[in-house]
Amino acid sequence: MAFAKGQSGNPSGKAPGTRNKVGERLRNAISDLLESRWEQLVTDIDSLEPKDRVRLCSDLLAYVVTKPEPEHRQLSDEDKIEILDMLEQRLHGHTQG
Repeated sequence: MAFAKGQSGNPSGKAPGTRNKVGERLRNAISDLLESRWEQLVTDIDSLEPKDRVRLCSDLLAYVVTKPEPEHRQLSDEDKIEILDMLEQRLHGHTQG
């Protein structure tokens, strides 16, 4: 017999959101490694070419900044045309002035 979504055969089992023990050990090991090598990491990052440093920072941001929720509505064609018109007005205003 299949269980309903969100239910299990062990009602007193692991609570939702409980971290995996192996995953927790791995996170701790990585944290310890980063802490023990922090000065070397900073030196290595500083030695990167600017474009590579920017790429690294951008990649790392994904782990500390949550992605915005997708907007629930899509822009209508009228909204898109209005935005394009505003952008063209600003562009022409800046190049003429």
